Amino acid sequence: MYRIHIYDKTTTGMHWHIHKDGARHYDKYRKLNQRMPAAIAVGSDPAVIYSASAPLPESIDEMLFAGFLRKQPVEMVKCITSDIEVPGKQRTGYRGLH
Repeated sequence: MYRIHIYDKTTTGMHWHIHKDGARHYDKYRKLNQRMPAAIAVGSDPAVIYSASAPLPESIDEMLFAGFLRKQPVEMVKCITSDIEVPGKQRTGYRGLH
């Protein structure tokens, strides 16, 4: 789970700590001089929200853990503009490039 800042209709900023997965993913794209696709899910169920912020080992998938907590898999859907998958049951979503 990351903090996001909405600056205007087409610009957002995302905050992550340097020791979190998001920062490691971004560093890989930065070293390749490529923009990183991003998707933001707003309003997911409590198990998904908790799993996104839980201090899990890197090898444990957050959505797998959320499914374990819910006792049923989390439905994932592919974004329209990228191959990123997000939880299917959410209030709203955003996608773009960082």
